[in-house]
Amino acid sequence: MTQTSVLPSGLLGGAARSAANHAATLISSLSQERVTTEARLSFATGQSAEFRAQELATGVDSDAELQRLLLVEQAFGANARMIQTIDDLLDTLLRI
Repeated sequence: MTQTSVLPSGLLGGAARSAANHAATLISSLSQERVTTEARLSFATGQSAEFRAQELATGVDSDAELQRLLLVEQAFGANARMIQTIDDLLDTLLRI
């Protein structure tokens, strides 16, 4: 583990280093990546929660919309029956 080697490029650099130094550098790099990834995950989780809260606050209430749609449908049906009744009355008047 004390034999030195030279790596041409990459994560470990080009200096002569021992296997222990290579391992320490690799572990350090992986730890930094883990911390960075955890920070990104934390940010993304917070952002997702905020977007969800905004969506719930300003989103469409499907139950209320369905109730309004049913009221419109009932009103339309009532108007259609009224128009049919008026049409029948006019037909009756024209036949007299």
